[in-house]
Amino acid sequence: MITFLKLNAMKKLLLFSIVLILFNCSKKIDAKDLQGVWWSSGNNESKGFYPELVFDNDSIVIINNFGMPHFGKYLLKYDSIFMKIDNASLGLNINYKKQDSTLNINGENYWKRYNTLQKKQKKIHLINLKSKNEIHIDSLNGSILKAIKNNKGELKVILNDKTTNINEIPNFMIRCTDGKNYYLKPNIIIGSGINLTDLKKIYIELFNVNYTIIRLLTYENFQSQSFYYYNKKIAFFRDEISINIPPSEFDLYKKEFIQKFNPKLLSIKSKSDFKKLKEIIPNTRYLISIDINLPIKDYLHLTQELNSIKKVKKVKIRTEIIKLI
Repeated sequence: MITFLKLNAMKKLLLFSIVLILFNCSKKIDAKDLQGVWWSSGNNESKGFYPELVFDNDSIVIINNFGMPHFGKYLLKYDSIFMKIDNASLGLNINYKKQDSTLNINGENYWKRYNTLQKKQKKIHLINLKSKNEIHIDSLNGSILKAIKNNKGELKVILNDKTTNINEIPNFMIRCTDGKNYYLKPNIIIGSGINLTDLKKIYIELFNVNYTIIRLLTYENFQSQSFYYYNKKIAFFRDEISINIPPSEFDLYKKEFIQKFNPKLLSIKSKSDFKKLKEIIPNTRYLISIDINLPIKDYLHLTQELNSIKKVKKVKIRTEIIKLI
């Protein structure tokens, strides 16, 4: 009787083991089921994973909210996916429901949009400069402009996934706001190869439709889904604006500005001139002329320093980007 009970218990244990093995095997995901383009369902209120995924054999493309792709390789192991993206290694939980063809990664739900890749993704290389400021991608409001150089070295902008000339910026900004959220600062993603001359041209296009405060995005952190950025206030003298737009009461010619405010004058032609910033007197007004050939890395560092000086020394600083002799 005891032997029978032991045998029966062993059978139950064996049956349980088989069920457990089958259950574990059922959690194993076949890479064939993942092939194609997946879109986030968008119903996760928390900051989840990226909104679009593309699986192509053993390669993966992860696309952020701004349509910027990241390329890498992936490996599946039961209920986990291991990825190597942009020199970053990630291991996340993954669950695939075959009955309704839905995918869950890191708490984010996805549904398959296409079975095959619809278009070849092209990576946008940023200038990769880290600032003191960092912001999560989900916290970025306002319009997104991507400033790039094409294969011919020409300045272009990507607006809503369309690569075009910078003279399209004013119409794009007007369409984006449609009379609403006009106060939100535009975000400019600065691609590699962009210089200060390029940046000034973009500034003018934004200034012409009354955008004077902008955010420059210069480095993307893939793992934290964030950008490093620089805040910039832009202003131009009427001498520099070529199109015929009605001036506001604050728009002055440079000569008028100097006569009206009598600012102290500083010129920055190279990084070695940054030492002049130590001479800035508190509670004073300055006009700082920046050479247009200043490397953009130095210009962004200068922008950060001036923003800090404004707060600490309570000074009013206006800058201009010109060709210094």
